[in-house]
Amino acid sequence: MGKTDKAEKTDKSIEQATMIPFPPFDYRVYVYFVNDLLGAVKIVNDKEKLGMEKRRMEEIADGGGFHIYHRTRARSYVFLLVNSDSNQITHESYHVISNIFRWIEAQHEEELFAYHLGYLVQMIVQDQKKMLTKRQKRLDKEVGIGYHVPSVDLPGCN
Repeated sequence: MGKTDKAEKTDKSIEQATMIPFPPFDYRVYVYFVNDLLGAVKIVNDKEKLGMEKRRMEEIADGGGFHIYHRTRARSYVFLLVNSDSNQITHESYHVISNIFRWIEAQHEEELFAYHLGYLVQMIVQDQKKMLTKRQKRLDKEVGIGYHVPSVDLPGCN
């Protein structure tokens, strides 16, 4: 599982932030499970000095999730709503792996690409499960009632 960054947890826009490393390429993928896409991207834009304009942030935050990358550093940022499904996770992961291949100037070799895509999706799903479990416990404690955690199981990712 990725390494959790507790610094971002102070804002309610971001439920959990994790970093998933790709050591062979010295590449880092920062995954943010969020309650508010626009609020989260504003925080990360300021912290990482990505230089995104307000209009662009509003455009990309209008969906169910998105991927952005740092132009001069080996980093990608994935923003997913806390209840994102496997389609959204896989879609954004595809963009990350495509960007890693561009960064290392590698050609798209199908088997190698599929291996890295599977790894990233598995790591994100594991982090999502962990986050949803913690969230459920926190909400149970706050509200004093049960909270339903939606299933995010993917074949081979359990």
